[in-house]
Amino acid sequence: MLVGAAMGAAIAGFMAPSVTLVHAVSWNLHGVCGPSKLFGLTLGRARTEIQWADIISSGSTATGYWFIMSRDGRRIYWSYLYKGHQSLANALKKNCPSVELPTDN
Repeated sequence: MLVGAAMGAAIAGFMAPSVTLVHAVSWNLHGVCGPSKLFGLTLGRARTEIQWADIISSGSTATGYWFIMSRDGRRIYWSYLYKGHQSLANALKKNCPSVELPTDN
């Protein structure tokens, strides 16, 4: 039981930043800004901004995070569980119609 409680606490610790603005993704007329590194099985604190014209591909990680990638290899990650997920996907379809997004899990 102690092991289960410890694992639950660890998972909660990794997930806690996702309910704050630390992992928020934002976008505007110029591009997208959001988390840019994975830390273990979750997102780290590093952030980057990618201009719409520089987005060349998208994909998903083994842990279920979606990402977009720039020409120079930078990535922005987010969860398909992120409450702004569908709005972000719509913005990507509008601004980067040639980039195919992953399918929902």
